[in-house]
Amino acid sequence: ARAGQHFEKVMTRNGECQQRQAEEVKAFGGLVQSLEQKAKEKREEALADRKARAGQHFEKVMTRNGECQQRQAEEVKAFGGLVQSLEQKAKEKREEALADRKARAGQHF
Repeated sequence: ARAGQHFEKVMTRNGECQQRQAEEVKAFGGLVQSLEQKAKEKREEALADRKARAGQHFEKVMTRNGECQQRQAEEVKAFGGLVQSLEQKAKEKREEALADRKARAGQHF
């Protein structure tokens, strides 16, 4: 009878211990799942932040690119005007030299 009572106590304790272990495993599983969820959210937040910064950088680059192209267009336009002015002066100088030669040739005869 004492052995039977002892066996019953051991089996009860064993059942309680297994119950506690099952509860601890369940709690630990919930903790792991919670930590995994937090890590996932943190990764997604970091990715969203990188995407936002990349978008801002892209906008800045495009703005600078547009400004650079505008400056180049203005420089080309200014250079074209300078070239045209120089060509006009050269043409006038040639015409003046030709007129001078014609005048001297007319005096020669």
